[in-house]
Amino acid sequence: MYYQECERLATEQTSLRPLIADIDQKLHSLGPSAVLRADEFAAIIKQPADKVAGVFQELTRLGLLREERHAECPLCGTLNDLAEYRKAVSDGDGFECSACDRDIARRNAKEVVVHRLNAHAVEQVKRQNGGAPSTTIPLERPALVEELPQRIIDDPFRYTPLMHYYSQDAVLVKAWPLAGRRVVFVLHFLLDLVPFVEACKRLGLEMQNAYFFYKEYPYPQREGIAALLRQRGATVQPRGQMGAWLKQLADGPKERVGELLFVEDGGFLVPSVHGQFKFLLPSVRGAVEQTSRGAWNDDEVVGGLRVPVLSVAQCKLKNSFEPPYIAEASVSNIKRMLPNLNLRGLPSAVFGYGAISGTIADWLRTSGSIVTVYDKDPKARLAATQHGHMTADSPVDAVRGKGLVVGASGNRSIDSTVIAALSHNTYVVSASSEQYEIDVEELEQQQKRRVPLVDDTGRPVGTSYSLPSGNRTIHLVANGYPVNFWGSESMPEQAADLIMSLILLSLVEVAQGSYAKPGLDSDAVNEIADKYKLAEKFLEFHNAR
Repeated sequence: MYYQECERLATEQTSLRPLIADIDQKLHSLGPSAVLRADEFAAIIKQPADKVAGVFQELTRLGLLREERHAECPLCGTLNDLAEYRKAVSDGDGFECSACDRDIARRNAKEVVVHRLNAHAVEQVKRQNGGAPSTTIPLERPALVEELPQRIIDDPFRYTPLMHYYSQDAVLVKAWPLAGRRVVFVLHFLLDLVPFVEACKRLGLEMQNAYFFYKEYPYPQREGIAALLRQRGATVQPRGQMGAWLKQLADGPKERVGELLFVEDGGFLVPSVHGQFKFLLPSVRGAVEQTSRGAWNDDEVVGGLRVPVLSVAQCKLKNSFEPPYIAEASVSNIKRMLPNLNLRGLPSAVFGYGAISGTIADWLRTSGSIVTVYDKDPKARLAATQHGHMTADSPVDAVRGKGLVVGASGNRSIDSTVIAALSHNTYVVSASSEQYEIDVEELEQQQKRRVPLVDDTGRPVGTSYSLPSGNRTIHLVANGYPVNFWGSESMPEQAADLIMSLILLSLVEVAQGSYAKPGLDSDAVNEIADKYKLAEKFLEFHNAR
């Protein structure tokens, strides 16, 4: 065995040797930062949960594992600091989950015990193998965690020539528009973020003035990208810490705030400074928003926006270019994550029939699925019928008897009423931003038991909920997060090059004060795309390859 503690335990308890050997092998494929939950670990290695929990206790006694206690969010399952949670409950204060930002102080967050490998044990095994893991048994990568490719560090613009081109624009480089300003990013931690940040640096971004708040999506290289950004001087935190950071900034001396620029995906920063942190509004030069959900959130600000927000999400170029890539990634991920789900002949439902959701319906039909579409807009349902899809007159009618349900409307489409109508063993998927599309809280509240949903390799792909009503099991794929991001890039880097370049140029124009009128502005983004000839340059660079 790899770990002497496992060998020792197997010698002490010979009847458990096969189980301990399975645990030993799986532990060896993980790093010391991996969170080990006995029930999930048991599901992955296909062993009884009670026996795995017993072995974990013994390995903790022997020093291979260490025990940790956390407050588990009952809504999204994220582990939060237990001491801080207990203090908030004791003081009668709220406590926001670090991932989903919802107050869990009064929701009876579960205090859970998890384990991690002790780092010294991992290092000891490395030394025994000459500083490298043993290759006697092929090792699996830790679930959904991949190293940052060296080529993205050595040559960040290899697949993103547009960003390289515009970041070397002589006029923009001379203007140095991002210098001396605090720039706050809430963007996806995907590979395209690396060249985007490098392009921003060329245009004046100082990494000590760069602040990145990442979402709790299972991005493949999230840890590597975060480490790279920190190494280069940026502040990197989970999005759940964004409110605390804004409060600290607002409570500090006004003269130290400086000018603020926001670049975000989801509409978090702009509503926050219009609500709880109004003190910061005079310092905000402007923002760039790249999603429809974010634009909707900004548009709902009470009293209207007092800062300019360039809406990339609503511009012509993004809406004509991006949807096919998002739809293809969503369907490809469904196939990858659920290899035993035969789409051919499978009745499925798609909520929404817009640019992305309509293309998802088309992709599913191409894969052989029998698709029913529901959209609350009769004109959208009419368009779906004209494209050869069946339609339903209500959400409940849409999901009856379906094996796969995809929410892609951009709103809460799979609510308690729809959940009550889902059939046994239905797979439910979101292809929309954040966790808006599916009422995960309702599933959590109804469930009498939940277990990890894993693929054939043991990697987690979601959660299976046993519901008492109708004695049904509902499989929540990707835990309600957008499926196109689950363990993969949402789009090829070449495709992301166009959108990220548009965001870059929009940020530059906001920084230079070209668009200072408060409010959402997509026309400005159309003008920017035309001014810099983005479509022409994309064809020139990418079609030449």
